[in-house]
Amino acid sequence: MVVYFQERVQSSQAGLRVVAVRCDKCHCEFFFELARVGSGAGVAVYGIGGSTAASDADKRAKRDLVDRLAFEAELVPCPKCNWINDELVNGYRKGRYRNAVVLAVGIAFFGTVASLIGAWFIYKGPPQDRVALPYFLYVGPIVFLSLGGLVIVFRNWLRARIRPNLNFPLLPRLPAGTPPALLEDPNTGELRPQAVWRATAVESTWHEFQIGRNSFPLVCCECLEGVQSGHGFTVPSANEMKLNIPHCETCAANVKRSRRMISLGVASASLLAGSAIVWFLRLQDEEFWIFFVVIVFVAVGLGQYVASSMTAPVKVRISDASRGIVQLRFKNASYMARNL
Repeated sequence: MVVYFQERVQSSQAGLRVVAVRCDKCHCEFFFELARVGSGAGVAVYGIGGSTAASDADKRAKRDLVDRLAFEAELVPCPKCNWINDELVNGYRKGRYRNAVVLAVGIAFFGTVASLIGAWFIYKGPPQDRVALPYFLYVGPIVFLSLGGLVIVFRNWLRARIRPNLNFPLLPRLPAGTPPALLEDPNTGELRPQAVWRATAVESTWHEFQIGRNSFPLVCCECLEGVQSGHGFTVPSANEMKLNIPHCETCAANVKRSRRMISLGVASASLLAGSAIVWFLRLQDEEFWIFFVVIVFVAVGLGQYVASSMTAPVKVRISDASRGIVQLRFKNASYMARNL
């Protein structure tokens, strides 16, 4: 018997470019920042060649990032007349439902292969069963290929429904995280952002953050004191990337201490409650120890989860993973006013 295993290495790369736009309606010239995250993967068969797999993942992530920055766009309306150029609409559509092709190919390929394997077994089986052979040999592949095609058709239909100019010249409904239009200051030549109107208002306690476009000031997110580059509180975000939010050593030590105490308290309380329940059940020795071990693991896990939730200086929720947009809520609300 041959046992096969592999190590899959994931990589993500964030990037940004400034896009120049000339409005098709009023011919106003403006700019916006297009930020995207490229993803790639490498495979180390039997765990051999991990460095090569990591290098391949990085190369694929960079290639994906270059492609996304070249062909995608954001729905940035003209700051003068509110029109969104067709090229921007088409570019935004290309970034939506990107995994539909993978899903369609997977359904078509694996479904067809499974159907043909079924046909082979029927052919090798009893003659009386071969009446079903045409269904597996012809109908099955046709069905799965058609399902794959339907996935693409459905994706194209969803993309075609993205029509932000329907209410022109009224303000369009923009997706979360839409970057502002930038106008060039005639005196200084600097690009200055214009106001952005969103489809849905973000709760006052949450702040929108786009990976690759927004950045954090080098001050602690809790005490607002200056920090050295490289010090921070790491949290997972969209596209398998992690955000390193500035966090000073003193606040980090306080969080670690509080987390340890809360985790111990919750785990102890859970363990006592679980042990009491097990004791009241009057289980046999083997059943008792099985349940007790399970309770220990559950209590420790619950303690870690509750402690992390209560002590984290910032909470993260993913708003649009495809565009690398997350929402952040800081324990110190003043940090949100620091022009992130």
